[in-house]
Amino acid sequence: MEPMYLEDGDLDFIEKKYPDLFALLKDGANKDKTEVELHSEEEWETIQDLIVDCISGSLDEHDEVNDDGIRLEGIMDIQ
Repeated sequence: MEPMYLEDGDLDFIEKKYPDLFALLKDGANKDKTEVELHSEEEWETIQDLIVDCISGSLDEHDEVNDDGIRLEGIMDIQ
C-alpha cells in the first residue's frame, strides 16, 4: 500500500491542532515526517474518516471551514 505523503511541517501541525489524528499517524511516520506508512485499506479508511471529522470540527462562527481546516484539506489533497 502506498504511504501517506506529507510536506515538511504537516505532521507537526497535525500534532498540535489534531492530536487524535496525530495518534493514528505517529507510529507509521518516517524519520523526517514526510511519509506515513499505511498497513491496510481499513487503516486508511479510519484515517480518512477522522480527517473528515477534524475538518467538520474546524468551522468558524459562520459555519465556514477555518484556516486549520483548510490546511488539513490541503494535506488531504496531495493523497
